[in-house]
Amino acid sequence: MSSCCEDNVKKAYSNWSSGGSCGFKTITAGRAEDIKEALTHVHQDVLDRYYGCGMVIPEKLEGQKVLDLGCGAGRDTYIVSKLVGPEGSIVGVDMTDALIEVANKHVGYSTERFGYSKPNLEFFVGYIEKLAEKGIGDNSFNILVSNGVINLTSDKKAVLQEAYRVLKEGGELYFSDVYCSKELPEEVRKNEYLWSMCIAGSLYWKRLHDIAKEVGFCVPRVVEITTVAINNEEYKTLVGDARFVSITYRMFKLPAERKGPSTVVYKGDIKGYEKEFKLDVRNVFRTGETRQIDGELATFLATSRFKDSFTFLDNLIVNPFDYVSELESRGETPKVAYSVD
Repeated sequence: MSSCCEDNVKKAYSNWSSGGSCGFKTITAGRAEDIKEALTHVHQDVLDRYYGCGMVIPEKLEGQKVLDLGCGAGRDTYIVSKLVGPEGSIVGVDMTDALIEVANKHVGYSTERFGYSKPNLEFFVGYIEKLAEKGIGDNSFNILVSNGVINLTSDKKAVLQEAYRVLKEGGELYFSDVYCSKELPEEVRKNEYLWSMCIAGSLYWKRLHDIAKEVGFCVPRVVEITTVAINNEEYKTLVGDARFVSITYRMFKLPAERKGPSTVVYKGDIKGYEKEFKLDVRNVFRTGETRQIDGELATFLATSRFKDSFTFLDNLIVNPFDYVSELESRGETPKVAYSVD
């Protein structure tokens, strides 16, 4: 990040750290009740300093090792701390000293409220494009989350390269950020206020796809989209016909050996998603329903934390008892050949 950009962001977020919050707070995830319950155990100082542009709480977190990129005062980090359980863990990193100070101050409070014997989270000051400087090794985490932060960095490719490096194979980067409909002119990029509001630093959405491919990630998959409105007339004139949206994406780190297109059945065993599991806007898996998927997605499901939640039907050998269970999960009653009375 350039020193000018870095200083402006630090100043803006340090000011917010002294009180008040900004960003979207709507909880739409399948585990909404679990998330709301976790929030009751997060200190108010942390909640008051939340800033984000989406919801970055992915599914099936139990026992996972997670890294929060640009954690701020730690609201999302604390939620994930509760959802991964005592056997999981999460690390939060942010460049703003004042926010990390707030986050660290309340670790003991939430650890006790969660009923854990010891903390399963930690926070430290650092740059998300320089994770190696903090001793974070290759293939260290199952999941990375980030909420409205990658946008604020000037070198987004460096951030994604580091994210790819520290992720394990079968892992994912699950993040929300603001994206624009076109390349923005330099006069917008230089506006300090619009930069701190995630507008000036927003990436042309097609450029994200280019960077992801260059780094090694698979195609970014859209989980959710909300619009971003610019109501100030001066700023509306400045950005012209550019449009902005907040997008929650998931990007996978896959092994070199990939599966081909596959047929799968979702078992409905993910907590909060018993009836259906929305992996992205193009892939909603209903329990017991047979679905054909592309090879990239099949590889992710087969190598990730979701592997036990899907049955792959590519094998011509059919376990008859698994098939009966599959019928029953769809609410179908297998025919009875005969009864032994």
